[in-house]
Amino acid sequence: MSATVGQGDLQVTTLNGLGPPPGSAADLDRIYQYVVRIGAEAQAWYLQKKSRPATFACSFRLWASLMAALGALLPLIDGLVQSYSSHRIPPMWASVAILLAGALLGMDKAFGTTSRWMRMVTTAMKLRSIGVAFELDWAAARAALGEREPTAAEAVQLIHLARQAASRICGAIESETASWAQDLVASLKELDKPPGGRGWTDPPRPEPPTATVGPTGAVRVEITNHTAEDDGWSLTIGEIKVQSVAGDLVVLANVPEGQLALQACPARDGARRAVEQQVTIVGGETTVVKLEWPALPAAP
Repeated sequence: MSATVGQGDLQVTTLNGLGPPPGSAADLDRIYQYVVRIGAEAQAWYLQKKSRPATFACSFRLWASLMAALGALLPLIDGLVQSYSSHRIPPMWASVAILLAGALLGMDKAFGTTSRWMRMVTTAMKLRSIGVAFELDWAAARAALGEREPTAAEAVQLIHLARQAASRICGAIESETASWAQDLVASLKELDKPPGGRGWTDPPRPEPPTATVGPTGAVRVEITNHTAEDDGWSLTIGEIKVQSVAGDLVVLANVPEGQLALQACPARDGARRAVEQQVTIVGGETTVVKLEWPALPAAP
């Protein structure tokens, strides 16, 4: 299979006429000519097709440069004109020239003229490099044979050499085609964007506010003279309240850092025996507080 140059795409032909088995010198010469023709015709196709994108790319960039230079020079020209005449150049024309320069560069990027031109040139150079390397490798292999017919092993080696070169040529064409497809998709995405540069998507919604949690610590409260007769007790520290504490010890975690008011109140005679104290909570640490219930007043 080989590619020939046409008015449009590369035209594909097949390799025919090899004898059974294709190991004679004549068959090897046909295979050699076939591979050389693949590379030469593909290279000629790329060099031929690069002319149009090269013309458009140079035109876009030339006119963009002229418009940008004109936009920069118009204010200076206006200043010189005012020195000799009362006529003025409207400032809007400088902005128009700059906008035209940007529009021309945008068209070059959207239609991919410069990238297509460079892609075709590099592919043609790569195909030429592959063809030259194959011709030299084939010449070296045939020089080792001399005038005699190649053996089966030597014929297989030469066919394998031709296959490698043909694969590299087809790989270069496939790589350029894949790059063309990627550039086309990127250009279509650019055309779909509004002038602001963003796609037609809903504006981002603001994140709901989150409460800021400061460092916290722990507190360990122990009643040193608590007895079973006291029937339990309650504890309040800052905004944290604990009801019906059993035993003489309670530990609270996640207590906000800072100076807090602590109140412990026994279930029996709580109003008269409540204990209050200021405690300091340090983030990441456990504060130990030891309290003592006041003695009950003597009965009259």
